[in-house]
Amino acid sequence: MTGTSGSCAIEQSNIGVFEGSDLKAIFYTANKTDQLIGVLDERQNGSVRIWGGDFVSLPVADISITDTGLVVGPVAAEETYCGAAVVPNIYDAPITEARKTLKTAGWKPVPQPREEFGQQGDLHDIGITEAETCSGTGFGFCRYNYRSAGALLDVTTVGEFYEDSVPSVVDYSVTCAN
Repeated sequence: MTGTSGSCAIEQSNIGVFEGSDLKAIFYTANKTDQLIGVLDERQNGSVRIWGGDFVSLPVADISITDTGLVVGPVAAEETYCGAAVVPNIYDAPITEARKTLKTAGWKPVPQPREEFGQQGDLHDIGITEAETCSGTGFGFCRYNYRSAGALLDVTTVGEFYEDSVPSVVDYSVTCAN
């Protein structure tokens, strides 16, 4: 199914797990109303994150290997990068709440120059000065910058800034500082 800004949503999906050429497991959604499987993403800790198949995808589960086999469980409450930088699960949180959670975990906002027009300027006006840039159309993606000991964090949100709502976190990435 196609959407705005060249996006698409997945309508059918399964995950096949192989060892060599032997099929070991199949993961699938049981009901049409379940969150569809989108993209798989190997995490730094060796688990695999399952992302939803919607237009703007959020993680829905993690697959990990245990002594008893493959386990599909909830998205991890936190992840550690660069040896010591802990990123709490901030997915789907409004940026105002996510930044509080990140500050508690030791992340400091990196102030960015204010743009004169658009959503980035509005975010700066309410004190979210780490907002770097926002797209002017489509899903309204915005990027934010944070720093901790030994790491840089880029957070991505989606959604429009209004009087009673702010964009919500859909993704993040960590870069280890040298």
